Amino acid sequence: MTEEAGFTPPGEAQEPTGEPTGEPTGEPTGEPTETQVADWRESVDEEFRSHASLADIKDINSLVKSYVHAQKLVGGEKIAIPKEDDSDGWSQVYNKLGRPETEDGYELRYPDDAPEGWKFADDYEKGFKKTAYESGMSRKQAQNAWDYINQTSLNNIKGQQDYVANRLEEGWNGLRKEWGQAFNEKIAAANKVLQVYDEDGSFTKWVKESGAGNEPALIKLAAQIGSQLSEDKVTKSDKGASALTPSEAKSKINAMYAEGKDGALLNKKHAGHADAVKKLQKLMSYAHPEKNE
Repeated sequence: MTEEAGFTPPGEAQEPTGEPTGEPTGEPTGEPTETQVADWRESVDEEFRSHASLADIKDINSLVKSYVHAQKLVGGEKIAIPKEDDSDGWSQVYNKLGRPETEDGYELRYPDDAPEGWKFADDYEKGFKKTAYESGMSRKQAQNAWDYINQTSLNNIKGQQDYVANRLEEGWNGLRKEWGQAFNEKIAAANKVLQVYDEDGSFTKWVKESGAGNEPALIKLAAQIGSQLSEDKVTKSDKGASALTPSEAKSKINAMYAEGKDGALLNKKHAGHADAVKKLQKLMSYAHPEKNE
């Protein structure tokens, strides 16, 4: 008799003994074979075996699932789909799907984060409800569409406000650069135009309320008019020379150099040379205001 090992180290397989190791369990040991899958149909009456509705049923378990699902639908309310031109039929469908009884049944809410006083015109809101009702919208669908319209409108308005703000900022920065040290005097000249010509104050009121008073192009035009007004119409400013814009200062500098050696600036023996140098320095500060900051 051959001595058999009671324990076998891992990796060392035992030799088969040729005898069964236990009783069969009676349970399947793997996936059902094709023959087993097809066998379930043998228990069905022949007239139903090849029915198209059973084509995708692979086994009894799948058949049971399909049956249970169908039973759930039996208890639910069924909605028949009418023909496209059946307006009464579609109206009934819309009602079953949650459409209110009348247009006034839509209780539209405005966004919580909307600005204070935000509201569409009554006619617009009424028109939306009418369209929603005729389209068969439920209350939830109508509110979702209403939310989208509100949010889109708010985003568009914010975008326009941002655009205007950026444009105005660029315009004002352009005026500061163009006018340099004469900026305040130019603004004062523009305001004096209103004081002189707007006798009843109506235009000044419009300028403030409409926001036109922030428009760089309008201010620049008013400043040009104010600079040309005669002193008998415009109140005199502080004594002394008025500030010049960079372009005005550069023009005067060029004129001084254009006098050549006969002029006071380039002729050191000229009696007015010292004053000319001081004048040039002053003009240079106007011509290049960024160097004075």
